[in-house]
Amino acid sequence: SFIKAQNTYGVNAAILMCIGIHESAWGTSYYAKNRNNLFGIKAYDSDPDQASSFSSVEDCVLRMAYRYVSMGYMDVLTDFRYYGGITGNKGIGMNVKYASDPYWGEKISGHFYRLDKYLGYKDKNAYKVAVAGQNKNLYKNATGSEKHYIIKNNATGTSFSPVPVVILGESGSRYKIASDGSITKNGKVDYNAVYNATYSFGYVNKSGTNPINDLNTNKPSAPTNVKAASADYQSIKITWNKVSSASGYAVYRSGSKSGTYSKIATISSGSTLSYKDTKKTTGSTYYYKIKAYNSKGTYSNYSSVVSASPKLSKPVIKLSSATYKSIKVSITKVNGASGYEIYRSNYKTKSFSKVTTTKELVYYNKSLKTQKTYYYKVRAYRTINSKKVYSSYSSVGSCMPVISAPKLSGKRNGKNVSLSWTKRAGAQKYRVYCSKKKTSDYKMQKDTTSLSYKYNNLDKNTVYYYKVRAYRVEDGKKLFGKYSNVFTCEK
Repeated sequence: SFIKAQNTYGVNAAILMCIGIHESAWGTSYYAKNRNNLFGIKAYDSDPDQASSFSSVEDCVLRMAYRYVSMGYMDVLTDFRYYGGITGNKGIGMNVKYASDPYWGEKISGHFYRLDKYLGYKDKNAYKVAVAGQNKNLYKNATGSEKHYIIKNNATGTSFSPVPVVILGESGSRYKIASDGSITKNGKVDYNAVYNATYSFGYVNKSGTNPINDLNTNKPSAPTNVKAASADYQSIKITWNKVSSASGYAVYRSGSKSGTYSKIATISSGSTLSYKDTKKTTGSTYYYKIKAYNSKGTYSNYSSVVSASPKLSKPVIKLSSATYKSIKVSITKVNGASGYEIYRSNYKTKSFSKVTTTKELVYYNKSLKTQKTYYYKVRAYRTINSKKVYSSYSSVGSCMPVISAPKLSGKRNGKNVSLSWTKRAGAQKYRVYCSKKKTSDYKMQKDTTSLSYKYNNLDKNTVYYYKVRAYRVEDGKKLFGKYSNVFTCEK
């Protein structure tokens, strides 16, 4: 309703809302709830129950904008209530005639300030403001004597000062300022016309008009080197370089690059150079820009726009031979993942095919060929609205199925040694090795289908070392498994 009033009658929506907030106690007053009257219209101090009733809140807002502001308090030519285009006090502004409370204007301005602060100070120090003396002529042009009107209460002839004005530019000896009253395209002052900033302006002499702010004074530089990156599956980290004069930063976010940006965080330290935006949707893209602000609350321009999407972490995998014809794929848990897809190839860099989809962190890939190298990679996924959103693939790992190592034990008695070992799946025979050095020079002693071995001619003064490994024959080729532990035959 406030925006509609602004678009229809040219009355600032935020100011209207702030007046409504104050007059209706945030919409909780009796007349607001029972008569849709947000502004205390006709609720006179002497008889408040004369307050007007409206068919709807919107009807009230539109009436306030047109009948009371545009046709009334901002009618610069014919209405006795015009005392300048501000909320003011009992000497100037709407407060002169609107409310008996001398601090009414300050209270409305306070609501507006807090609203602007919440929105990131979009209005604070956004305009160059000056104070003009009383009875200033508002000229139609930068030169010449033709004027729109004299800035005073023209209905009663009453002067007021100081007169705050918004400077739009300057030319020669005059400032171009925004007019309080509506001015049409043809240059006519008309309270019935919608306020249009394109035409509603005039010129005042610089003499006696004193600017009170400089938009460029100590304005911080815009943050640079702004970056955004996924922090985890539901958050994004934004970073930027320090701005030397900054007391803090404001972070803004949008769902599209050219969309509406809303302030999501105010950072009250000039040395804090990052922000983590949490509880975001995995895979959705978010856009960010940053402003710096100084100790006076002056904001910089926006930084450049950056974007990022929350992503699942890349899985880490570990591969190991499980049996002579299966490989164990172990996955490190990825936070936020609904499951994992496992891919395999005979080549390191191409031809990967999906083996399975699983919610488990361990998968046994069976029916493989012994001692054939297989390559694996894994990606996690998160299901959102019945659609999978994926992580990046893990690094490629490789492994081959091999016969597992037997567990070897034994006993020596002088020149005699007796060895035995555990059976291993897939083994057709076992090969026994011996050396006089623990780590090298092992020689084959025997191939056997048995799970034991005996030798009766050891040198009783020599230490011997034994180990065993299984093998199977496929396509005429011996495919050996892993070596057992080393058994030491002490003297």
